[in-house]
Amino acid sequence: MSLDELPEKPRRVRALLLHDAWAMESYPRLVAHFEELEATAQKLGFSSIPDQSTFWRTHNALREDGYRESIQNAATRVVHAVARRGIIVPESAVTAHGLDVSVPIDEGEVAGETRRAAIRHWVDSLLDELLEPISFDRSKNLQHAVKAIIAAVAQGAYAHGLNSARPTASWHYETSEIPTAGQVSRLLRSVDTQEILRMFTDINRRFIQIASAHGFFDRDYNYALDTTWVKYEGKHVGEDGELKLIENPKQGDKGIGWLFAVLCVMDIDARFALGLNLVEDKSETTEQFRFLLRTAAREGGVNRVHIDREFYDGDAVRMCRAIAGRNWVIRAKRQGEAAELLAETPEGKSNSRRNINFADVTPGPNLYVYPVPEKFRDDAGHTHMAFLSDLDPDDTPAAEIFDTYSKRWSVETLLRQLKHDVGVETSSPYPKMRLFLLQIATLCYNIHTLMNRATSPKYALRLDVPYYEVLLAIVDVVYTRRGATELNR
Repeated sequence: MSLDELPEKPRRVRALLLHDAWAMESYPRLVAHFEELEATAQKLGFSSIPDQSTFWRTHNALREDGYRESIQNAATRVVHAVARRGIIVPESAVTAHGLDVSVPIDEGEVAGETRRAAIRHWVDSLLDELLEPISFDRSKNLQHAVKAIIAAVAQGAYAHGLNSARPTASWHYETSEIPTAGQVSRLLRSVDTQEILRMFTDINRRFIQIASAHGFFDRDYNYALDTTWVKYEGKHVGEDGELKLIENPKQGDKGIGWLFAVLCVMDIDARFALGLNLVEDKSETTEQFRFLLRTAAREGGVNRVHIDREFYDGDAVRMCRAIAGRNWVIRAKRQGEAAELLAETPEGKSNSRRNINFADVTPGPNLYVYPVPEKFRDDAGHTHMAFLSDLDPDDTPAAEIFDTYSKRWSVETLLRQLKHDVGVETSSPYPKMRLFLLQIATLCYNIHTLMNRATSPKYALRLDVPYYEVLLAIVDVVYTRRGATELNR
């Protein structure tokens, strides 16, 4: 059974699945859960949290069509699958779903201090392995160790601003060890942008190697490429061109700022961010994509590449072919042969056309058209979506193209988390500072993702670590606590 076949919107069905899996006693409790964890509601696709009557209507509609029991059964299968992986299941869910399983040692079975020790140990070992490529030794402004700078950024993310890092961390740690925002800024201004890129390219390579040792990257993953826009609202300072500000090339808000290219794994069990770089001109975007993909391909392998229609051009096709061969998908704009095939495809039907004329690309790519379920249609009410690919329509149906592309939303989630969960607020006008802070956010994001998807090296614990604990752990393993001893550090 596919969600597309159900009479209700997929996000509401997923919400009911969550309600059943957690064995919540009522729909008001589900609403309260979303209000407490708004990020969960956003991940399910809600822009605002529905009221309980909405969920009751969904419940009744599914029951009348005979689907409600299927959702409940699916929830039970999900809970059993989670338990088999050794993840702690709430007691209410254990009872409701008839679980009788034993699980490996988990954070719920150990003392809080043991759990924190496991987190600190893991963070400390990861920083040692990952930060070796970062070196500011050539800088005249070097006053703090690399780890100290990273920890200041982590504290800044926790304290909602790099300027707040030192004042807030000084409550618990030796002030002299904590760099100020000004010191970090002066340091970065003395480092070349390409040097920052080289540092973090090496870090990403090392991260893939570390994650591989934990069982990830044992197969080629699907990847999503996109860009994110950071608007600048401050004063124009410095020499012309020093800020590398450009007009916003993305739809939506106007203004000036910076554009960053991003690469992420689409697999939900390995949603790592494997590259981020500053795009100084929109015409350079595809070249930045190429660089990020090649880095990932060297270490982890690439299965299928997915790109939005914003980058619907010949350069993107050539880039995909060079790295992924035939296994790539770009959403097509409603123009040229794509518009023709969309117009002639009957409602509810798929269609394809081989070797189309597109942007002087030789040979021409294939064109797919797929009927979009009503719940996913855009405001214009378009019934179909078109995709470019070199995949053969005889071997790869349009439904598979749509299904894999629809998981591209993972990059949107990643970008939101980089900016709001592990990113540090700053008003800096300097692009190198912006780039460096986003790179550190990516580092923290990947550490968080790995820690929540693999057992810890110390005590072999399965941990559920929120972002803020990762940030605090970075700070705690780097700086010296006031009056600390070796025993309690």
